[in-house]
Amino acid sequence: MFKKNYNNKCHECENKENSIFCNIGNNDSESLSVYKGVNLYKRGHIIFLEGTLPTGLYCIRTGKIKITKIGLDGKQQALRFLKEGDVIGYRSLISDDRYQASAIALEDSEVCFFQKNIIDQTLRDNILVKDEIIKRMANDIKLSERNIVDLAQRSVKQRICTSLLNLIEIYGFKKDQKTINMRISRKQISEIVGTTPETTSRLFSELIQEKIISSKRNDLEIINISQLKRSSEF
Repeated sequence: MFKKNYNNKCHECENKENSIFCNIGNNDSESLSVYKGVNLYKRGHIIFLEGTLPTGLYCIRTGKIKITKIGLDGKQQALRFLKEGDVIGYRSLISDDRYQASAIALEDSEVCFFQKNIIDQTLRDNILVKDEIIKRMANDIKLSERNIVDLAQRSVKQRICTSLLNLIEIYGFKKDQKTINMRISRKQISEIVGTTPETTSRLFSELIQEKIISSKRNDLEIINISQLKRSSEF
């Protein structure tokens, strides 16, 4: 990780409409920009580590981030995947608790950082920012409940298909409108669905034989999205 020094104003950010600062005025955005730093993380670098204390709030300017947690067996479990405009670390920051998971760059990423005292002041002064954070917390709970149901009731193959659909929803497609706009390995898919890489590889082979997907060097092409949706259903 290293810092990039330039004056990137929050109100001019192309991701503002997707961030927790979407409803604040330009004057407040300019005030935030004064105290903001921009850090660059190479692919695989840790942004924050599970068990450490938060010192501020992170907002993704460019790139892709995954949130992971280490299970009792020592294996890594992928919890969420994030994109430009998403904020990370806000739950631990607000609760004044240690991070319950780690944030890792999936690709080279630029991440804005706001110190804790600046965010605390913003939350005291601006109810709209607080409302946005509450909405995101509520959505986190909804996603967690959905994941619990998926783990309990869906087969591994159904969970893999659901995960691919979720990645499409988050990152979309590349220009060909077939390839998911992120490179992801079968090992990473296995971390999402809570299974072994061997099982994931076997089920990927089934999806390829069924001509639902195509996989090459961590690029996933969706051949038949309708069938992918049907294969994800109970």
